[in-house]
Amino acid sequence: MAGRLLILTFVFIVILSGVRSHAQEAVESRQFLRVTENNTFIELDGVPQYKLGIGDILEIDLLVGITREKFTPEVRTNGFITLPFLDVRVAGLTVTQAEERVKEELGRYVKVPRVEVRVKEYRSKKVVVLGTVKPGLYYLKGKTTLLELITELSGVPPNAAMDRIQLRRADGSTIHINLLKIIGGAITENIILDAGDEIYIPAVDVAENKILIFGEVKKPGLYPRRHGLTLLDAIGMADGYTIYAVLSNTAVIRTVNPQTEVIVANLKRLIKKGDISQNILLANNDIIYVPRSKIGDWNIFIQKIKPTFELLALPLSTVITIRALED
Repeated sequence: MAGRLLILTFVFIVILSGVRSHAQEAVESRQFLRVTENNTFIELDGVPQYKLGIGDILEIDLLVGITREKFTPEVRTNGFITLPFLDVRVAGLTVTQAEERVKEELGRYVKVPRVEVRVKEYRSKKVVVLGTVKPGLYYLKGKTTLLELITELSGVPPNAAMDRIQLRRADGSTIHINLLKIIGGAITENIILDAGDEIYIPAVDVAENKILIFGEVKKPGLYPRRHGLTLLDAIGMADGYTIYAVLSNTAVIRTVNPQTEVIVANLKRLIKKGDISQNILLANNDIIYVPRSKIGDWNIFIQKIKPTFELLALPLSTVITIRALED
């Protein structure tokens, strides 16, 4: 009886820590609201289009009559490109707008010129990546999210602090990003990058025994696993669950080569009825996922998240078994 009372007391603490108002969520997400234009792209008729800039190399086909010529001008520091007998300002324009501008300027000398403009080399929209990933200078090619860029970098190493990414903007402001929240479905936090951004992914001392918690918890991340750590302990380490959590469908994803087992626990039953059978002991490298909506088919779910976890250097097996603790 005393043991059950202790568990229910801890559950109550977790509930309190997990309560989160809609106003708080709105404040946290305000800097990740939908962006339709920045220095890198602009949305026209709902389609993101790259903005040309200094250093970009273009490929321009001119067809006048039966004569076809190709040019590869670079956008100069003054924003102009040079064509035969003609300078045209294209910086800040989209490719389509640049085509129209070149056609307009040529139209002064040639009747109905045909113009095709493409970007041959993207060199104007630079972002810097530092830390545990492949450091270096990278060029944006249009509307790009943080997760898309990290995917292009072939993922992050196991010692990357995925919950403490820092993004410094050209204006000097710094945004702190938890990549695991994005992976857990918080798409409003998948910030859209812009020219001049600096991305820093710090390293973390990864304990030999560790667990990963993501989804609808307040602080998703990588945590050390001590002996005797339970599922409810882990939720508490992550500062509890959010108001959106579907506790009855909480999953512990455990991979013991060559097999991945999904253990579905009903934390709602644990909280309301004190069913301690749902409070399983955790093993090294367990992945705990608290969903936002009920998962109908765990096999399909695992196949969907498999590429993401490979990106995070956490490969999942293709052989999957499902075990529900309430059965």
